Amino acid sequence: MVRRNLIVAAAAVLALGLAWLAGAAGAHPAPPAEAPAAGPRRPVATAAIPATCRLGAFVTSLHGIDTARNRFSADFWLWSLCADPERRPLETIEFFNADEARKELGATMARGGQQWGQVKVMGTFRHRFDLRNYPFDRHRLVITLEEAVEDASAFAYRADVLNSGLHEGLRIEGWRIDDFRVKARETLYRSNFGDPTLPARAAVRFTRLDIEIDLARDQMTSFLKLTVPMYAAAILALISFLMHTESDARLNPRIAFLGGAMLTVVLNMRGVDETVGAVEGVSMLDLLHAAVLALIVAATATAVWCGQLLEKGVEAAAVRRVDYAAFWTAGGLYLLANLAVVAAAMAAG
Repeated sequence: MVRRNLIVAAAAVLALGLAWLAGAAGAHPAPPAEAPAAGPRRPVATAAIPATCRLGAFVTSLHGIDTARNRFSADFWLWSLCADPERRPLETIEFFNADEARKELGATMARGGQQWGQVKVMGTFRHRFDLRNYPFDRHRLVITLEEAVEDASAFAYRADVLNSGLHEGLRIEGWRIDDFRVKARETLYRSNFGDPTLPARAAVRFTRLDIEIDLARDQMTSFLKLTVPMYAAAILALISFLMHTESDARLNPRIAFLGGAMLTVVLNMRGVDETVGAVEGVSMLDLLHAAVLALIVAATATAVWCGQLLEKGVEAAAVRRVDYAAFWTAGGLYLLANLAVVAAAMAAG
């Protein structure tokens, strides 16, 4: 009897406890749903971290360097290594700065638990050559590769720095290769490319791989060919200071002598334009030619002045002293100007 009463009492207590819990739950309303977060400024991948593949390049040939048409050609092997066996980055790659490019001998296979692919690329690529410091100019040729389908929030390149490089036998006539590197980066586009799921002018980023080759000229033969006529004209202009005028003749032979030097410089400037190509801004060769022209003008002015001094009855010995002073002054300034221009070009490269 006692056991039965205890069971009934325990059941009653349990029932009261359950009733109290139910009432407490009803006294507190459910928390409100969280407001949706603001839309992203650019596309976001479904994964917190974008998928990656390692890309590398090995350049086997560099040729067709055309500074006048701002382009060069290259052949290289390109490879990818992906943890995801479904990824084929070499199939969705774009050669961003190529005039033309073609891929051959492509292959994809499983290697070491990863998906490895490779392809040979042959193409012609754009590069703006800055020739203002010719022939001391240095250039960084860049081949830019870009993922053309997925943005950087979903997929990114990683540069295979260790295995990328240049063929040991690669030689370029007239040029020296100073450095080589590959590096991955991102580029930004202020467009949603018409995707209706993205906000207008969404900031979309895409992954890129840059293959960079630093070049410098290693031959001065062409420079000498272009400057020998110019310096010959400068020497003629300096010699004219020593052709002392002995009379007040209206037709001074020094003027005709300097006219020939001026014509030589003008023709040489045209030859430089044809050989080097169009140069934006003022080049080192432009400044060197300008210095010669200034020297010829100074020599011409000195010849005219000396003629006028003779007309006024100044002694020939005094006129010769004027010629000597002009020779040393003009010659010294011309030499200093040349040294300064060449030194600045060598430093700037």
